[in-house]
Amino acid sequence: MLNHLLKLLILIAPLLFLSGFSSSLVQAQGQEINWQPFEKAINKARSTKKPILVDVWAPWCGWCHKMEKDVYPALVSTLKENFLLTRINRDNHKATYQYNGQRYSAIRLTQKFKIQSVPGLVFLSEEGQYLLHISGFISANKLRPILLWISSKSYQEQSYADFISQHKH
Repeated sequence: MLNHLLKLLILIAPLLFLSGFSSSLVQAQGQEINWQPFEKAINKARSTKKPILVDVWAPWCGWCHKMEKDVYPALVSTLKENFLLTRINRDNHKATYQYNGQRYSAIRLTQKFKIQSVPGLVFLSEEGQYLLHISGFISANKLRPILLWISSKSYQEQSYADFISQHKH
């Protein structure tokens, strides 16, 4: 019996080690993203001349966790260099946010940004003005060109479709 348990432990130990390693790697990558409070991001945007990416999420949302685990780590350098990053927990009923001279609950602010479900992304200009939103999960490969279109301010001169057609390899 002891011999059987020892063999089982030998088989399971590497799996436990690897799962712990990958989990800590994801956590380490997630810690590289500096999520700022919403009002702080709004206030810093003008001085840094960076647009704002608002991640709208909820604790129970599996796709939100997938974005956090897979998408943001894949784009961390682009996100950090070109955007101010903030998050709004849509289900936090105690939080309020100051935006354009008014105070909003989390759900009301996300509705103002046209987000009806989670996950959702909202892009605001460096002046804090609404640019666009994305509802639902989006992969890193699909999000990357949108980040470039926004961060290069190409949205001021051309549609996303035109931007993509000019940047195809």
